[in-house]
Amino acid sequence: MGGRSYLWNLLHAVLSVDNRCVQPVLITRRGDGTDLLLSGVERFSSGGILDSSAAHVLGNFAAIVACNYVQQRWLQRAAIDVFSHGVAPLGAHARVPWVYMIHDVLDPGYLATFSAIGRLERHWMYRTALNHADAVITSSDSARQTLVQAYGRIAERVRVVPDVATPRVDVEALPTVDELCRKLGVPRRYFLVPNQFWKHKNYALVIEAVAEARRREPNLLVVAVGARQDPRHPRHYDQLMSRVRALQLQQHFRHLGLLAHGDVIALMRHSVAVINPSLFEGRSLTVGEAKSLGKRILLSDIAAHREHDPPRSRFFAPDDTFTLSQLMIEAWQTFDPLADEIAMRETARGLPDRVRAFGREYENVILDVVRERGLARSVE
Repeated sequence: MGGRSYLWNLLHAVLSVDNRCVQPVLITRRGDGTDLLLSGVERFSSGGILDSSAAHVLGNFAAIVACNYVQQRWLQRAAIDVFSHGVAPLGAHARVPWVYMIHDVLDPGYLATFSAIGRLERHWMYRTALNHADAVITSSDSARQTLVQAYGRIAERVRVVPDVATPRVDVEALPTVDELCRKLGVPRRYFLVPNQFWKHKNYALVIEAVAEARRREPNLLVVAVGARQDPRHPRHYDQLMSRVRALQLQQHFRHLGLLAHGDVIALMRHSVAVINPSLFEGRSLTVGEAKSLGKRILLSDIAAHREHDPPRSRFFAPDDTFTLSQLMIEAWQTFDPLADEIAMRETARGLPDRVRAFGREYENVILDVVRERGLARSVE
């Protein structure tokens, strides 16, 4: 879901650029990608035997030694000048120029929880891209620095293109707080944690902070939304919920599951504040969405969050239960819906310029690739 939201934000930003030189084309399997077809995006649907799972596995294997000929075939049929944001590298000998996006640069301690095959696959994708892609981009300087530490000088060529999240709904048409609360069965005042329940998202800290904060604010509530499965820690969600029950926090910590994007944005807009306690992030889409809305955010003090630096953010160490509980109490007691609405409207006025800057930075990467490959007709 995060990857699709990133692509929507990227396409929206590219289309917003004045006098743009890039025409986005979305290559999808039949029936997929309809949520990404903004007005102005062309679509090319692959299909047939070359779109089978076996063909894609063989194509990725071929990319290890030369090129993903299956993917390249579709690119050539669609008359693509530059291939961008593929899941896997196109390969060292690809005829089509390609740009690779590294979304998340995982902390080495967390990467150790992957299987040996998972670590090898990630290492191969990153090293192949760093050695052979026409350009490699990432969303934050902290992610770039982590790549440099892991891969040395070949990672110095990575370009940072900070993404800007845009609400994919009409914010003014969202339900009121009363309508939303009736629909979802929550009270009018709550904090929101819109993260998956992966272990590094650090929900454990939030649960302990809620237990601490409710001593002074007995009505305090945290609402969580997102997928519960962590494929590397399959028992993690159940362990967290067991801790909630042990602390008798059932009325103070509620997980609503996976919700429609519009409901998540509505929850975000009407919340007291958004909380992101992650142990590490590549960039964090949810923080970007809250920043674009102009919400107050309570953030773990990690490099990616410091780069975001939302105007109304407060930071806490990712292992500091007490500080987070104090920040929650402060935000709960000082929450002023009218002042919050004013801050969000001020943020909304500056959002279009931020989106265009994102689109322009990405376009510059593509144009540089085109020039270096000598595809002058595309630039002209």
